[in-house]
Amino acid sequence: MAVNNITTNKRGMFFTLIALLIVGLLVLVFSSKVDTSIKGHLPVLERRITSVNAFVSDIENTYIERMLRIATLSSFNAMIDYQKAAGFIMPEQFDSVFAELALNGTINNVPQAAVTETNLKALMKTLSDISDEELHIDAIFYPIAINVFQNNETGPWHVGINFTINYFVDSRLETPTAWNRSSNKITKFRITQLEDPVYTFNAVSDFRNIIIAENFKGNWTADSFKEHIRQQTYRQDPKAPSYLQRLINDSRASTCCGIHSMINLNLMEDEPNRNATFVDYCYWSDVCLGDDYGNFIWTVDEITNENLERNKEFYRFKLDTYHIGRYNLTDYTAKLCMYDFQTGIWNGTGCV
Repeated sequence: MAVNNITTNKRGMFFTLIALLIVGLLVLVFSSKVDTSIKGHLPVLERRITSVNAFVSDIENTYIERMLRIATLSSFNAMIDYQKAAGFIMPEQFDSVFAELALNGTINNVPQAAVTETNLKALMKTLSDISDEELHIDAIFYPIAINVFQNNETGPWHVGINFTINYFVDSRLETPTAWNRSSNKITKFRITQLEDPVYTFNAVSDFRNIIIAENFKGNWTADSFKEHIRQQTYRQDPKAPSYLQRLINDSRASTCCGIHSMINLNLMEDEPNRNATFVDYCYWSDVCLGDDYGNFIWTVDEITNENLERNKEFYRFKLDTYHIGRYNLTDYTAKLCMYDFQTGIWNGTGCV
């Protein structure tokens, strides 16, 4: 398992391929349904009603959920791009910005390239066009509201989506046959294999870290912790921010859904060494100082390499008191570096 370092172009291509895949799949499924209905032995009217009813069922049980996922992922991508260019979205603005992106592909009515063709209105127009061309029926969609969330039910490794929509399907039969539905869909998807915005926003170079959950099952030793650093894998922690908070560079704690990885300077060649704990969100902020974390950082025996050669493993690694305990490394604490709140300076032999 290796840490992934991908470029913006590759990320954009990934989302484009997903969008093309979903549209192609819709075409394939619709075509097969048409073939099935033609080959059946039911009377024409009954075949027609059965075919359209199956389409309505697929809207409810399959297509809406697929479109939700692609619109959500594209919106996350667009939100990252927007904030890199225009500055961070405030936490209280997150819900409205996300909803506008996912529904319309815009922020403040300005189109965002990453979600132009994969917002919900665009995807549903594609679905309407295909239903017209392949099934010869009218399908009209009215998205109402959408929000994403993380809580105790989703846990740290999933994002939940809550979506409300009205839709109308007309069979175009001489005898009026139509379906007028309202639906509230709640679904979720995993965040593993997604890009971590904390690295995207803060790393000096164009470094991308992909979220991969650690699998040590609480068996933390010096050796397992070394692997955790090497791979920059992620662990749940109630003091860390959730994935959704990471999307807007919000470093506050999420008791249900916080996750973090360890900074590995050996993989981040341009990133400067800092006198800070090497927990990712702490490394680029000052939120990990004070009573909750301890005002100390430590070098760690058998791990920290103080050698000035950048390519030496675990180069300059340091960890705060709280995380020393979380990873069962108390017996390995070595040199101490203490933060002076009056001067704003770290002092001590552990300041490497």
